[in-house]
Amino acid sequence: MMIGHIADVHLGARLSGYEELELDVEEAFESAVRLLVDEGAEAIVISGDVFDSYKPSNRAIRRALSVLSWAAGEKGVPVVVAMGDHDYPQRNDHSPIHILTHASGRVYVPPESYPRSYTALDIVRASTVDLGGARFVVMPFIKGSPERRRRLTGALLEAASRLCRGLERPRVLVAHYGLDGYTLQEDAVASPAELPPCEYAALGHVHRRHIVRGVPIEGGTTTMAYPSSLVPLRLDEVRRHLEGERRGPLLVDLSGDEPVIHELEFKQPRIQAYLEARPATRRGLIEEARRALLKAGWRGSSRPGREPVLHLVLEMPRSTPLTPRDAVEAIRSHLRVKVRLAKVRTPAPRPEAAPQAAGDGGDAEVEVIRSLLDPRNRYPERARELARLIVEIKAAAARGDAEEAARLVAEALSDRFAAVWDESLGGASGIKRWLGG
Repeated sequence: MMIGHIADVHLGARLSGYEELELDVEEAFESAVRLLVDEGAEAIVISGDVFDSYKPSNRAIRRALSVLSWAAGEKGVPVVVAMGDHDYPQRNDHSPIHILTHASGRVYVPPESYPRSYTALDIVRASTVDLGGARFVVMPFIKGSPERRRRLTGALLEAASRLCRGLERPRVLVAHYGLDGYTLQEDAVASPAELPPCEYAALGHVHRRHIVRGVPIEGGTTTMAYPSSLVPLRLDEVRRHLEGERRGPLLVDLSGDEPVIHELEFKQPRIQAYLEARPATRRGLIEEARRALLKAGWRGSSRPGREPVLHLVLEMPRSTPLTPRDAVEAIRSHLRVKVRLAKVRTPAPRPEAAPQAAGDGGDAEVEVIRSLLDPRNRYPERARELARLIVEIKAAAARGDAEEAARLVAEALSDRFAAVWDESLGGASGIKRWLGG
């Protein structure tokens, strides 16, 4: 059997300064599904985060239903969908992925809820789909503290192992899980060694491509893969994409003893470029931007609606005559491209004998805020990242850069940091005092 594998679509995703992202994600999703169908996929697996929010826009829902109706209805290729953390509903609400069952054709999602009497094995059985050519074990997503997620996920994976031993080959695990060694420590819910005895583990949640064969598990080995997000969704993903990191759909042949994975050539909806600059003059900045765009594949012109996006990081000493707004406008007007001001750094002069804070390169303020955000040290890396954003918000407000401050606030309040904000409620008064509230 030949299956297609995609993950981390994030329909409806929006990013300050990059309004075209929502359209790019929609186009990439449709292109990926059509490519898999054209290449002979007999089923398509989406390993979580179909939507960017558990309350997606009507536009995102319509596009998802349209694409899946074409694949599952018109072309007769069934689609199996797992729930991701971005699809996970708030209390007393519903996940948007269950709307996808209204697409014409066979679209399978795990049950929205399970009876309280269900054991882990009952849950895994209820979430398993037999499509004739393969058995798809769709794992429920678990939300909560790292300890809770790891404990419950471990119980489900153990139950899946027991179930898989009695299933005919080929068997496919479908899960939106971060595993040890492939994500931040607080995001990981299991070890690869805990994967059940399936021929292929179709994973999502990690936006980088990882294809790992011969993963040692109890009683043998398995093959696991994270296909990556379809388009770069964050600044670090843009940088890695420009360094040659592949992304897009995988086509997996399960007809032999071992899965054969084909990394399909996948064209991005538009060119994305990245530039870190310390501009001294407009002319110099424009030339730096031109070189960055050409390096990313730009030919010097583009048709309307397909202009490349330059993600711009500026280091602006106080003596620089240009403002961030001037820098962005200079590039836009001369090169006729989209410019997203991703970050502005204002290097602060440090006394030569300034004491260094242990563990974080002297950035004591970040560490103080991190400790307030994450007093129990549950999300150390994510909390530190959020703390840096808070420091940057303060700096942007101090220099009167309202546009940059608004962008940073939107990033700090995104779903990416939801768990950290939840964890910080006990220390909110300390944070408010630091902010001057």
